[in-house]
Amino acid sequence: MTIQYLLLIAISLSGIPVGLLISKYTKEELKEGRKWFKLIMALCAVIFAFSLIIDEINLKSSIMAVSGFVFLLSLTSLKKS
Repeated sequence: MTIQYLLLIAISLSGIPVGLLISKYTKEELKEGRKWFKLIMALCAVIFAFSLIIDEINLKSSIMAVSGFVFLLSLTSLKKS
């Protein structure tokens, strides 16, 4: 596993502490945004699945990292709301 993949995994996993930070400071908005978090998570899952058919490895990795980050951020915020 190269350093690039470790960095992309770190980017994805950083969605958890960022989600916790956002949920800490925006408690009143979390209740209203529950349906949007679910929609964002579904969209990220579709984008992640779509990235599996892309041939270019750098683009595939970047899309997976970003969609993973947003998915984990939304999941953490949804759990805290």
